[in-house]
Amino acid sequence: MNLRLRYPVPALLLIALAGCKSPPAPAGDDAEKAAETTISVEVATAAPRPMQQLLDLSGAFAPAQGTAARLTPAVPGRIAKILVREGDRVSAGQLLATIDQRVQTAQQSSAAASLAASEAQSAQSKIAYQSAVADQSNLVRSAEIGLEQAQLERESGIAQAALAYEEAKADLDKLRAGARPQEISQAHEATVQARATRDRAVSEYRRNQELAPDGYVSKRQVEDAKTARDSAESALKAASANESLVKAGARPEEIRAQEAHTAALKEALASAHSIGDKRVATAKLAYQQAQQAILSVQAKLKDVESSAATARQRQADLASASATTALNEIRAPYDGVISRRNLNPGDFADTTSPLLEITALKAHQDFVASALPTQASQARVGMDVLVDFQSSQIHGRVISLSPADAQTGLATVRISCDKPAFSGAYSTAHIVLHDYASVVTVPSKSVLDRDGKTIVYRVVDSVAKQTEVVAGPENDGFTAILSGVKQGDVVVQLGSYELADGSKVKVATPEKPAPESGAPEKKESGS
Repeated sequence: MNLRLRYPVPALLLIALAGCKSPPAPAGDDAEKAAETTISVEVATAAPRPMQQLLDLSGAFAPAQGTAARLTPAVPGRIAKILVREGDRVSAGQLLATIDQRVQTAQQSSAAASLAASEAQSAQSKIAYQSAVADQSNLVRSAEIGLEQAQLERESGIAQAALAYEEAKADLDKLRAGARPQEISQAHEATVQARATRDRAVSEYRRNQELAPDGYVSKRQVEDAKTARDSAESALKAASANESLVKAGARPEEIRAQEAHTAALKEALASAHSIGDKRVATAKLAYQQAQQAILSVQAKLKDVESSAATARQRQADLASASATTALNEIRAPYDGVISRRNLNPGDFADTTSPLLEITALKAHQDFVASALPTQASQARVGMDVLVDFQSSQIHGRVISLSPADAQTGLATVRISCDKPAFSGAYSTAHIVLHDYASVVTVPSKSVLDRDGKTIVYRVVDSVAKQTEVVAGPENDGFTAILSGVKQGDVVVQLGSYELADGSKVKVATPEKPAPESGAPEKKESGS
């Protein structure tokens, strides 16, 4: 794992032990013994500083997902036209190339002709249906009117026949019953009045005859009186005859004639019932037949639906043929630049080999890195990234992590960058696994592995104390100490390999200090 310090490192504070000078060398045997036990070392002070734990991955810049496309035909075929060259700018939907589509064009024309025929048939079926609906409606209305008229005629005929029959029956009853006393009395009074009228007329006539010879009345008056007498005589005879008839009653032959007439009218009434019922039944049958004609209309409706379904099928066939024709066209999916043209007119294009490659205008660049599964497992979507580009760095963010490829065993880490770069340029990405705002650090040379433990030697009162630590990120010559050493502890940074726990030490001349804060950042990579 490569780790790097993001921030400039302040100068090392190298301090000597108390007195800053070596004690005077003992004389004789004591001096030799002191030389064997005291070890000269260089030391540094543990100090806090900001650090980032980085995962370094190699990769290359590539267009962001959705900003580049390899265009292949939807159906294989011979290339008829290619309308663009590499470097051409194109607009979304612009026709770029076509595949030979003569067969599809013929199919489209045939589908269009079939659609026109089916639409004409559908229109004709609609007209026939509408005509049938109108005819059936008129037929039902006419039959309904006929039924109403038949019912009215039956009622009228029956009523007339019944009235005539009742009148004849009443007359027959009158004949059979004879004259009533009131009628006989009226007839007698009429006779009495007629006799009195005649007697006055006779008396007047006689008086006029007697006065005529003496010239008291004219001859004309005599004649008028005679006429009045004769008329009164006739009226008396008529009144007497009527009185006799009233008293005598109807004759048998009259009663028989009236009986026959009444029977005939009764038969006429029954006939009116029968004929009226037959006429109404016939009208009802016609009305029912007119209503049943709706079945024919429904059959016409089925024809309309069937022809409409056929037209829709033809429409679908045409759409399918048109779509098939469109499949032979390659159009730009968005505004962009033709980055590569792989084939030429006359070449055979299949559905797997790109004919053209297009990159979107102002295409955003991603950095695509390869990582071992153990490395990829440390990264997370959303982590900040620093990507080396030319003489600076581009900030980015992890946007996707793909599983390891079965063949290469490497996982893909896609990083979105906030500044444009050159597609295809190789570089290194530094994923920020952990960001320490302030952590205790020591020179990396101070950290040792002893017997499976990570240790440093702290200098306490000119004695080297072996101390087990938990080391964190390492970069630019410094290692973060997460536990075991605190700020201000003095540790051995040179000469540690000669030490043992409890060894006496003396401070040698310190190394040149590291750059002060604000100096140019040193770039290193470790593993």
